[in-house]
Amino acid sequence: MLRAAADPLIAEADEWLVFETPDGSGEFRNRYVKTQLRNLLDGPFLFLDSDIFARRDLSEILALDCDIAAAPNHSREIFSEQVWDQDRATLDAMGWTTGDQVYLNGGVLFFNDTVAARALASDWHRRWTASSASRGSHRDQPALNSALAACRPRLAILPDRFNAQVIPSPEVAVDAVIWHFYSSADRPQWTNFDLLVRGLLEGGKLDSVEINRCAALRHPWVGEGIIEVSLQLAALRSECAQFKREHASLQQEMDKILASRSWKITQRLRDIDTLAERLRSGLITPVGGKKRI
Repeated sequence: MLRAAADPLIAEADEWLVFETPDGSGEFRNRYVKTQLRNLLDGPFLFLDSDIFARRDLSEILALDCDIAAAPNHSREIFSEQVWDQDRATLDAMGWTTGDQVYLNGGVLFFNDTVAARALASDWHRRWTASSASRGSHRDQPALNSALAACRPRLAILPDRFNAQVIPSPEVAVDAVIWHFYSSADRPQWTNFDLLVRGLLEGGKLDSVEINRCAALRHPWVGEGIIEVSLQLAALRSECAQFKREHASLQQEMDKILASRSWKITQRLRDIDTLAERLRSGLITPVGGKKRI
């Protein structure tokens, strides 16, 4: 289709590879190839979603010593905020488990050419095929994260700057290496990337000057207001995350104390102290009906 339309994108690729897929929707065929891409290609590679805008050199990712590298989903720090409701529904329906420290986004994936990386890809594709047939949904992240938990490859967690998911977390866009837009026809067009894509879809041509101008911006938003509010929200979210971490740490320490042998041995003494305090305060009347002073 690109060749028939003489699309200028053709000239941007050094090589084109064609893989056969079963019949199905575009989303199905896309994920069918994506989930087994590691076993279709030779050598290390970096997978990027089509709604990615790479602004700077990516060689730092390609130099990682790991089997696979990816960034937290939604560019969020707290695990519960990384797992989308629909992903959770698929995980529960399929009876899959994931780790509880990080839930990864599948939009930027570095795969090394190792035995462990290929084994992970095989399990990912197997799980995705099962969930796609069972659920009728072609999302690949539940299968990816459950395969990671099962296969346990050497995993490198990419910082947000290498997959700044600007829709759920606009604040991470500032000076990021990669902007990830979660593009959708139903979403309002708030970014310069949206405007570039719309121009191409309406018959425009690739404009390297405009692309470079957008890449040089500190953030992708058309106006300044969104990023200013987002930074304020990010600060509040960071404070909440710190509070949750401190609360969890205190809870763990309290659980250790309550489970300790010394705590159990001294329980009777604490009960006596509590009873004595209630007697002194008049909350309990001694036998005989007279309060002691």
